[in-house]
Amino acid sequence: RLVERRPLRPLLTCCSLVASTGMGLAAMWPHFALLCVSALACGGAMGISLIAMQRHVSAAAASKAQLRQAFSWLSVAPSIAVFTGTAVAGMMIDLAGFRAAFMLLALLPLVTLVLARLATEAPIPSRDEAQRASPWSLWRAAPFRRLLMLNALMTSCWDLHGFMVPVIGHERGFSASAIGC
Repeated sequence: RLVERRPLRPLLTCCSLVASTGMGLAAMWPHFALLCVSALACGGAMGISLIAMQRHVSAAAASKAQLRQAFSWLSVAPSIAVFTGTAVAGMMIDLAGFRAAFMLLALLPLVTLVLARLATEAPIPSRDEAQRASPWSLWRAAPFRRLLMLNALMTSCWDLHGFMVPVIGHERGFSASAIGC
């Protein structure tokens, strides 16, 4: 509901600043506790921005074909970002160290600020429409529950993979560039 009641640009602006600040903190003080805060900030900002973009796309699409195309791009974009981000971060770690990689990654969310200005705002549902259906009512649908559980399982596996690949790669003596690619 937080996302449903707000326009896209302010949400993306806030999320970009939170993610950039989180990575900036990691660059300035790369200690375990701050890295945890940074991960929480970046993950939360990414989640909220993805939900905001999904709402925006569903409201802005003029046809079912346009909606399918837009959601196809939205589903591919995180994979492209993860591949590009890890490859660039790995190369930057090898070239200049962790702090430089964190600083570069702190700059990337700021690109969203520029791109968000190019987006046209989609209509925001009225408060009555947004409050009519409870999000908890979705749990009554068994197929939706199964889909959420499958999504949680897949996300957990992806996160575990993202954590373990660098750990095992480092243990086996691979460079950060090789691990990132």
